[in-house]
Formats: sequence, structure tokens, C-alpha cells
Amino acid sequence: MIREENNHMEVVLKQIQKLEKERCCLKDELGRKSSQDDDKYLDSHIAYLKILKDITEEVEGYRNEKAERMGEVRKK
Repeated sequence: MIREENNHMEVVLKQIQKLEKERCCLKDELGRKSSQDDDKYLDSHIAYLKILKDITEEVEGYRNEKAERMGEVRKK
């Protein structure tokens, strides 16, 4: 049971790392500046699943914004 839990935690952490990299790339592409809020999870005691949910929602927002901008560029 402990092994399963550790494996699940490793999967969640890898997803968080992947999304964090994507978030940084999307912010750069969209011309977003870094803020103090970018390090909000650094010394946090928030559960990994909450962090994963928050980052997933943020990345989805950036993906949608990028898609909208790409649509605007194609229309012109």
C-alpha cells in the first residue's frame, strides 16, 4: 500500500513538473511577465493534488489564450 501511494505521488509530481514547464513556456510565448505569484508553491504546505489542479487550470487558460491569439493571427 505504501509503495502504491509513493508511486502515485511520483506520478503526480511528474505531472506537476511537466505542467510547470509548459506554463513557463506559454507565459513566455504570450509575453506574460513573471510575478511573485509564480513561486507560490515553493515553500507551500498545499497538497500535491491541489497544486496539480491549480497549475492545470492555469495552463488551460494559457492554452486557450494562445489558441485565441493564433486564431486572430490566421484571420488577418
